[in-house]
Amino acid sequence: MVSGERLTFAIAVDHNRYLRVGSRVLEAILEIRAEPVPLADSELPLAGEVIIIDTSISMLAGSRIAAAREAAAAAVTALRDGSYFAVIGGHSVADMIYPAGPVMAQADDHSRAEACRAIGRLSAEGKTTKEALRALKRQISNAVYRQLVIDSTR
Repeated sequence: MVSGERLTFAIAVDHNRYLRVGSRVLEAILEIRAEPVPLADSELPLAGEVIIIDTSISMLAGSRIAAAREAAAAAVTALRDGSYFAVIGGHSVADMIYPAGPVMAQADDHSRAEACRAIGRLSAEGKTTKEALRALKRQISNAVYRQLVIDSTR
């Protein structure tokens, strides 16, 4: 994504409409498309993004963990220079993948490359504990919000 663009998103959902009566599992396929829309420099907002990756053992099925790594790296690569971001991986516990502590990094060529390398090292293990992921995301989000308020007053 170029620095002077925003993305518009389209989401399509497909699923098996002919499920057996009493079935408790519905598998769906989500297709998410993003298209760039030019923005004037004065319209560019401060931004922060937390990318959360499920690294539980269930991600070993098929090529799920590889697809998750690829999607997360694509999301990091698309970050606008100056955006704040963090990458979290979660299984039995929530781990900071990038940066090292519960803070956010500012996107530039160096931080995006480091984050992509860290994402490439992810493996699947343990159970998923979504509350651990949410708690770590809240901790990071609170720190970023404070930084965005400070930056907006400069």
